Amino acid sequence: MNVFIIIAIALFLCERSSFVSCSIGDRSMVYRNCLNRFERENCTENGVLFKSNSQYKQDYWSKVLQWSCSDECRYQCMWITVDVFHNNGDDTPKFHGKWPFIRMFGMQEPAAAFASMLNLAANVYMFKQLKQLRITQANLFPFVIFWKMFSLVCMNAWVWSTIFHMRDTDFTEFMDYACALSMVMGLLVAAIVSFSLCYLGAFGSVIWLVLSWHQWTLRRRYAWRMLAFTLLSGAALSLELFDFPPRHGVWDAHALWHLSTAPLPLLFYSYVIADLRYVASKELDKFAFKLT
Repeated sequence: MNVFIIIAIALFLCERSSFVSCSIGDRSMVYRNCLNRFERENCTENGVLFKSNSQYKQDYWSKVLQWSCSDECRYQCMWITVDVFHNNGDDTPKFHGKWPFIRMFGMQEPAAAFASMLNLAANVYMFKQLKQLRITQANLFPFVIFWKMFSLVCMNAWVWSTIFHMRDTDFTEFMDYACALSMVMGLLVAAIVSFSLCYLGAFGSVIWLVLSWHQWTLRRRYAWRMLAFTLLSGAALSLELFDFPPRHGVWDAHALWHLSTAPLPLLFYSYVIADLRYVASKELDKFAFKLT
């Protein structure tokens, strides 16, 4: 379990450390000159509204997601700058620490938003599975409640991840970071709560694998799910190492990372449910033994 938590924290730190305030694209004179001209011609002084005589017509979905006039100018100038870079034989530049993405239905990063929705759907499905779990032993109730609460925390985090990737603002960025951190904190709580996992106190991947095999030999045949979850989480993390421009203007390494993690909650929660059932059955066996 400790290795799993380390991976989760590494994922969080790796993802969050990639954002910087400026990049070569937004520092270029092409972008700055374009932005100054577009804002002067189309925006009011506060940059929120369009001038009545503006030639630019905002689409419906951008209005729904509240793209301001300055936001629209930055988006249009971003792609003008990208074209200039490409025509000069240069690589695709970043803007404000991010790759340029093609906007779809007003969504700033449509692929990452879609992948976040898949993660949300997986957590919702497994939360329903947890709700259907019937445990009669009173001493196990706190653990069932804990995992239900943790599932709600994860669902909330993926809701805000979806919103953030749809529309990047200071507020949605803060909520995405804070809620993602809440998932990590939930895992840290899980590491110190005394429940029926034999992984507590394990240090390093080798010991982790040994303990997983030990659990297998102890008839906990479902332990492979947590082992697979840990290995696949590590493999998914490697995607963040490949920082490349979005394919077709949509799929970058970050979006692919979110996509690759979408099925992992199925493994994780299926392990949790199986482990709770196993412990419950052991408790019943102890009770039956006492009666005899």
